[in-house]
This record gives sequence, structure tokens and C-alpha cells, in this order.
Amino acid sequence: MSRDGVDAAKIRDITENADIGFGTFYNYFESKDDLASAVLDCLIEDMGRRNVLATSAYADDDACIVFSISTRLVIRQAMYDPMWQWWAAKPDLLVDRFCKGFGPFAKRDIQRGIHA
Repeated sequence: MSRDGVDAAKIRDITENADIGFGTFYNYFESKDDLASAVLDCLIEDMGRRNVLATSAYADDDACIVFSISTRLVIRQAMYDPMWQWWAAKPDLLVDRFCKGFGPFAKRDIQRGIHA
């Protein structure tokens, strides 16, 4: 999915690469879209944690720098990952997942900015 995009990936290819049985896939996911949503949740969490590390030097000094660095890192990831093109075509899914996934990080940064 990350190499070819969500639409081009076949469940058979996914299960073979994951070294699991084809039927096992359906024990965990209802569809390829369901798997893609779970992957998005993981990527958002990972990006949030990477952004914390990337902005830690500025966290207590300048909330605007933290926000701009974090935004740049997210946009850069979205530009180069084929899966993001699939998610961009599903804004209802993307916005909901972003709010849930990045919400705690954004709330923390906004509170730091208000405090500053």
C-alpha cells in the first residue's frame, strides 16, 4: 500500500507480504479501506511523536515555530507518501482521523502558546 497506493494494492499481496493467511486478514479488517484507516491512525500517531522530537528545542520558547515546523513535516510526508493521495480523496475520513490523532498534540501546543 505504501509503495503502490491503496487502490493498486491487492489483499492477496498484502497478506503475502505480511506472511499471514488470506482469510486471517478478515479476522482483523473488514476491507482494504479499513486497513488503510488503521494505517492512517498509526502514521498520524507516529508523525505526532516525530514532530514532538523535531520541535522539542523550541517547545518552551516559541509556539509559532513549533506549529510551523510541525505543519511543514506533515505536509512533506503527505507529498511523498502514495497512501496520502488515497486519503486526500476521502476528506471526511482524513479530517476525522487528523482531529482525533493530532488533537492531543495540537491542544498541548495551543496551551503552551496561550501560556507564552
